[in-house]
Amino acid sequence: MFQCATVNTETKVAESAPDRRPRYFAGAAVALAVLVPAVLLAMKRGDPVAPPAAAAPAVAAPTFDQDIELSAQLLKAGKPQESLVPLERAQRLNPNAFAVHTNLCMAYVALDRKGDAVAACRRATEIDPASKLGKNNLAWVQSLTASPKP
Repeated sequence: MFQCATVNTETKVAESAPDRRPRYFAGAAVALAVLVPAVLLAMKRGDPVAPPAAAAPAVAAPTFDQDIELSAQLLKAGKPQESLVPLERAQRLNPNAFAVHTNLCMAYVALDRKGDAVAACRRATEIDPASKLGKNNLAWVQSLTASPKP
């Protein structure tokens, strides 16, 4: 009917150790064969197993020219307050840029910050004294501050 296996308890330890070693290596090989493809598949799908550095690519910071262009577009769109963000970023990148101070001048005029506008226009003319645009902007802003409000 049923047969029972007998266990030989008198076997020496030295004799049984070589018998078990191949089983350990076989178990490790099976684990690697199953786990490595599973991890690679999870990384390919974007599961949390993927390393965090690979999950989120770095976004490049805007360049000086991009900030100046964005500020000009925002000023033309009638959004002077929003234009200050790229202008301040551009000013940190190049504090002696004529375009930064000219655009700041226009933004401050639109925001009714005449004193700041005059200061920005003066700084632009200091940077490029030969610029007609800088001189005209400064004369225009100074006329705005000198004229009485109705």
